[in-house]
Parts: sequence; structure tokens; C-alpha cells
Amino acid sequence: MIRHGCCARGTGWRLVGLLGVVLGLALPAGAAEVLFVINPGTFDDADLAITTRLQDVLGHTVTTVDDDLCTTADAAGMDLVLISSSVLSGNVAEKYRDVSIGVIVWENGVYRSDRMAMATGGSHLSPYDTISIVNPAHPLAAGLPAGDVVVYTQGDRVCTVTAPLAPGAVVIANAPDGSPSLFALEAGAELLDGTTAAGRRVGSFIFDTSPAYLNEQGWQLVDAQIAWALVPEPTSLALLGLGGLALIRRRR
Repeated sequence: MIRHGCCARGTGWRLVGLLGVVLGLALPAGAAEVLFVINPGTFDDADLAITTRLQDVLGHTVTTVDDDLCTTADAAGMDLVLISSSVLSGNVAEKYRDVSIGVIVWENGVYRSDRMAMATGGSHLSPYDTISIVNPAHPLAAGLPAGDVVVYTQGDRVCTVTAPLAPGAVVIANAPDGSPSLFALEAGAELLDGTTAAGRRVGSFIFDTSPAYLNEQGWQLVDAQIAWALVPEPTSLALLGLGGLALIRRRR
């Protein structure tokens, strides 16, 4: 559109450059490198559903790591870390607590103050197919209205969080019993032990087998978690923004 507009050539190039900056800073994250911490052989269908969504639908690259072997160093060069509830929480512990990239967790044993320090702990309810949006304005609500939302194709497990949550946590949705089920912390938000989050953190409502039964609205919420946790965007979009700035400078 800009190239074929009525503006002068120099102005057009400045607008192209500006578009590069806008794209680099504002659009949802593009192809990202995602580290997925799992326990193979535990909830394979559920973990495969998440991997397939990340790769085939969202276009990300997924590296899986066995929780028995995972280390903090695995997060180097990654844009996002996902921690499945298939893991043994003690194997993951605090290993990804201080990484500056986003972390999404649905193993509630990792929430503890001596681990990710996101909440006291958690449990799950089963079989349920519904959560209740209580903060529809938050990006993790994915544009869904306040109230009950069916997220699974059949009754399954909904993750719950034990109070208190970290002081900086924001609850987006509750489980059927009214306990928090989906919550988030911005980078810099206060954690349970008084320290601050090094990057964005999400506690997800999915648990164990339930990702295999996510419906359209359920995936909408999961996709929103991934997009939000990936801010700032992966390197590819950051480079696009820098390229835009370079064009502006060259065409002045």
C-alpha cells in the first residue's frame, strides 16, 4: 500500500521504515524458540497436543527436554519456557526462576516460594470443563467476556492455585470452586518471597491430561498465554524493527 501510494519516494521509504519499527514493536510474536520441559511417558497425548499447537498452528520451534535432565542453561537462546504438569516438580524446582524470558507453568508444585515463588502451591479439580473469566480486560482473557467459559470437549482436570498468590500476581480466571486457576505476573512484579519476577510468568488452567481435550475457546486462552509471555518479541521481529530504523536513517 505504501509503495503504491501518492506520497513522494523519500516519504514513502520513511513510511516503510516506520512500518518496520511498528511491526517490530507491536505485532504479536513471530516464530519463536520454545523450551518445553516434560516427563516423557507420563501424559504424552497432552504434551503432544501442546507441541503440535506450537509448531503446526503457531509456527514456533519446540525443543523438549526431559525433566530428569533439565538445567537452567537449557533456556539460553530460547524465547519462552513451558513447564508441563507431567514433570516431577522437584526435578524442575527453581531452575527457571531467574530466566529473563517468559515462563508458563501448569505444574503447580513448581509455584512454591522455594521454586518459582508464584504461589503457595496448588491442586486440581476433576472432572470439569469450565473456568470463569474474572478479569476480561487482561490480554490472557483472549477477548472472552466475564463469566463461565467451556474450555474442554469433555470433563477433565482444571488446575487450581493455593492462596496466597505472589503479591504481584493478577488473576484472570477461577476454577469451578472459586479458587484461582489462570494468573499472571508481569516482569518486575513482586513474587511470594519479596523478590521480583525476572520475566513474564503465567500459571495456566490446564493440568495433566486436559490439553488433549481443549476446545476452540480453550486453545484461544492457551494461545493468548503464549503470545503474552513472548513479549518482548523474538529476535526476528526485533531485527525487523532495527531494519526499519536503518531505512529511516538512510532515506533522510
